[in-house]
Amino acid sequence: MRSSDLRLGAWLLYVLIVAVGAWWGGLAAWASFLLGGTVYPVLDALPLGPVGHSARGDAPTSNRLLVLYAAAQTAVVGWVLFLVFTRHYGVGELIGIALSLGTLTGGIGIPAAHELIHSRNQRLRGVGLYLLAFVLYMHFRIEHIHGHHHAVATPDDPATAHRGEGLWRFVARSVPQQFASAWRIEQRLRTGPKGEVKRTNRLIAYVAIQVSLLLAVGLALGVSALLVLIGQAAMAILFLEATNYIEHYGLERLRTTRGYEPVAPQHSWNTTSLLTNSLAFNLGLHADHHAHPQRGFLTLRHREEAPQLPAGYLAMLAVAAVPPLWRRIMHPRLDAFHRQAVNLSALDPLQEEHDVHHA
Repeated sequence: MRSSDLRLGAWLLYVLIVAVGAWWGGLAAWASFLLGGTVYPVLDALPLGPVGHSARGDAPTSNRLLVLYAAAQTAVVGWVLFLVFTRHYGVGELIGIALSLGTLTGGIGIPAAHELIHSRNQRLRGVGLYLLAFVLYMHFRIEHIHGHHHAVATPDDPATAHRGEGLWRFVARSVPQQFASAWRIEQRLRTGPKGEVKRTNRLIAYVAIQVSLLLAVGLALGVSALLVLIGQAAMAILFLEATNYIEHYGLERLRTTRGYEPVAPQHSWNTTSLLTNSLAFNLGLHADHHAHPQRGFLTLRHREEAPQLPAGYLAMLAVAAVPPLWRRIMHPRLDAFHRQAVNLSALDPLQEEHDVHHA
C-alpha cells in the first residue's frame, strides 16, 4: 500500500477514542458519539482534498485492511464489555459508552462488513457476517446482495429513500421492510425449480446466532454489558440506515416495457470527501461500487457523471437529522440533476456484477 493511503488507517484513532473513553468514564465515555455529532461533520464539510479519482490499491490489500479492522473491533468491543462488567458505571456513562461504541461498529464496522460480504471468498464473507453479528443485523447480507443491488432506486427497494421522505420516517419503514425482504429472498433462494427445499433457512440461523450472542453476554458479563451491547447495536443500525437514506435519496430508475432500466451512475449520490472515505472504506464512491460490487474498496473510482453530495456522509448525516434543512439543501440539487437526465441517458449504463452463485 502506498504511503498516500495511510489515511485508510484513520479508523485506528476512532478505535482508540472509544477504548480510552470507556476507560476514563465520565464525559469521556461520550467522546466518540459527541465528536461524531459535532467536530467530524464540520471537518467533513471542509474541502480537505478529494479522493477516488484514480485507483490506489488492489483487492488483496483491501481485504487485509478489512480483516485487520475486524480484529481491532473485536478487541475494543471485548475491552468495553469487560470494563462494564468489572466497574460500576453510572447510567449516563453506560449510555455514552453504548452510543460511542455504536458509532464505531456502525460508522466503520458496517462499511467494513459491507465490503466483505461482497467478496467471492467464503472466509472473507464469513468475517463480514461476523461483524454484522456484533450489531445484530446479519440479515443485511441477504437483503443487500440479493435485494438492494437489484432493486436500488426503485419502489421495490426498502433501502432507497423516496423524495420528500424524512430520515426518521425512512428508518422506521426501512428496518422492518428490509428484514421482511430478506425473509422473502431467502425463501425464494432455498426453493428449487420444482418447489423442493434445497437448504436450511439462513435467516433462522442468523437470528439464532444473534440470540445466542445476547444470551452469552448476559450470562457471562451481566445485565449492564448486555444493555450496552444492545444499545450499541441500535446506534449502529441507525447509522447504517441513515447512510442508506443519503446514498440514493430521491433517485429513480425509469420503468420500461422490459422492466426497470439498468443501474447507472445517476442512481447513487457520491462524495469524494477525504474524511468519509478514509473512515468508511471509500463507501462514498458509491456509483462505482454498484457497478462492481466485488471490487476492492481501494480500487473504486469516482464517477463524475453521478450526482454529487455537497459534503461528505458525516456532514450530510447531521443535515438529514433535520428533515426541513435536508429538503432545503437537497431538493434543488435533485431537481438540477434531474434536468440533466436527458444527457445522462445517452451514457452507457453501469453493468451490475452481483455475486449470486455464492448465495
